[in-house]
Amino acid sequence: SVDWVKRGTDAELGRLRVGHSGLACWDPITVEALKAFRASHPQLSIELNALTTFQQGRALEAGRIDVGFQYPVSREPGLEYMPIRIARRAIAFPHDHPKLAKRVLSLADLADEDFVALPHGLAGSGYDAVMSACLAAGFEPRVVQEADSPATLLTLVLGGAGITFITSSGAERLP
Repeated sequence: SVDWVKRGTDAELGRLRVGHSGLACWDPITVEALKAFRASHPQLSIELNALTTFQQGRALEAGRIDVGFQYPVSREPGLEYMPIRIARRAIAFPHDHPKLAKRVLSLADLADEDFVALPHGLAGSGYDAVMSACLAAGFEPRVVQEADSPATLLTLVLGGAGITFITSSGAERLP
C-alpha cells in the first residue's frame, strides 16, 4: 500500500518536509494529497526528499522529515501509518523484450532473466518480499546490477540491462 507516515509538520519553520520512496511520488494519490495540503496550508512550503522506505523510517526518527509516502512491507514501531491505497507490483521490461508478446506471465517465467534491483540496504523488507516470492516460484533472481533509486532502475531497464519489479502506478507512467 502507499502509506502516509507522519510525525507532524515543521510548522514553526514554515515547511512540510516530505519523504517519498521514488515511485510513490508519481502515484496520483500522492500528487492529490500534496495539492490538497498546499491548498489548505498555503503558508507552508513543501520540501520533497527522495528516500527509500527504509531511509524514511530513519529520517522520521531523526526529525529530518515530517511525513512520508512509501510502499511499506512491514511497519516500524514508533511510527504512525495511514494506508492510502493498495499498490500492486508489476515487472518493468525494455520495450522490445520478447516476453512482452505473451499475454500472461507467471513469476516462474522470469527465472532466466537478468534483474536490476535496489540493494538490500536501500530496499529493506521490500527486497525480502520480492526475493521470497521468487524463491517460492522456484528461482533466485539473477541480479546483474544494483542502482540507488527506482528512477535509475527504470533507466537501466530501458537501456536493456535487465528487468525489475516496480509498483503498478510507476509502471503506468513509464515512457
